[in-house]
Amino acid sequence: SFIWSHLSFSKKVTARNLFRNKYKALMTIVGIAGASALIIMGLGIRQSISEIMSLQFGGIAKYDGMMIYNPNQKFTPKHQDIKSALDVRLESLQLKNPDGYTIDKLSAIIAKDGEDFNKYLTLDKSPTDDGVVITSKIARIYHVEAGDFLTLYRNDGVVAAKVKVLGVTRNYVAHYIYLTKTYYEKVWGEDLTDNTYLIKLKGGINVDEFYQKSLADKAIVQVVRTDKFKKIFDKMLAGMDGLIFVIIAVSGLLGFVVLYTLTNTNVAERIRELSTLKVLGFYPNEVLGYIFRETFLLTLVGIFFGIFLGISLHDYIMSILLPNIVQSPLGVSLENIVISTILTLLFALIVRSLMRRKINHVDMLESLKSVN
Repeated sequence: SFIWSHLSFSKKVTARNLFRNKYKALMTIVGIAGASALIIMGLGIRQSISEIMSLQFGGIAKYDGMMIYNPNQKFTPKHQDIKSALDVRLESLQLKNPDGYTIDKLSAIIAKDGEDFNKYLTLDKSPTDDGVVITSKIARIYHVEAGDFLTLYRNDGVVAAKVKVLGVTRNYVAHYIYLTKTYYEKVWGEDLTDNTYLIKLKGGINVDEFYQKSLADKAIVQVVRTDKFKKIFDKMLAGMDGLIFVIIAVSGLLGFVVLYTLTNTNVAERIRELSTLKVLGFYPNEVLGYIFRETFLLTLVGIFFGIFLGISLHDYIMSILLPNIVQSPLGVSLENIVISTILTLLFALIVRSLMRRKINHVDMLESLKSVN
């Protein structure tokens, strides 16, 4: 009663209509929440995928490429386009869980000293002679954290060794494990030879020409270019733009249809009330607010629940959309939530404009003469 006594007449009418038409209110909230959630999900998917490459090759991997060479042939990268290079061992390992699931091509990068990685990679923790550092997707899949042990396999699962995990580092593309030569030789019991250079190139060079000349060297087995990965993801993202647009368009249409249908039904059922208000001298905006105020409140409630639903949908879709070797870098950003809210409110204002025209053209006398 304390709240009720402080409400104006129009607000009391709005409260009465909301509690009297519970099912219509619920339908509006559910419809708007679904539309808002789908918009948030679509925008979030695009942003998450677009951020993968910039965070991986720019934030984490600071090198421009890998030059894999035959360890039996002497090779030193002395090309004038190379700014710096780090000699490491690149090896493919396997990791099996108790159910027999295998991650193929788990890449181990082995350096002479754990601090050597810092110039070419951004690691949350550097490996030492006492253990390894693994990437975050591996830790998530196998529920591993610092202090645990992992069993790694070589030669198609024939040779195994247990390694201690010192820490987990962020990574978004592929699975990596970082360790020192001393620790590798300790757990595997054999000497190690380098076979890969992590390279940084000078700016303003012809990258294609550089790699073509590099492959001409007989000692080079393969080159891995980070710029190629970026181009692949850019093409994938461009292909998804159309799909994201369709999701947003359909979501917006859903929100518009829900609002228009329920508001139009509301107006039709209460046409005599609206006509009475107009006869009594209520201004057009007051008559419009009589109907639209409750629609606007329900829209805000729907948007509120849609935000949480959209975040959950985004996380679920990203978990099944991305391959096992790729990890989503971001959740839903505030920017996506704001855009979704603005779009949904825009649809509500369009419905308000359409309803204004309909209410303004109501024939008051005919509506009051009609018998329901």
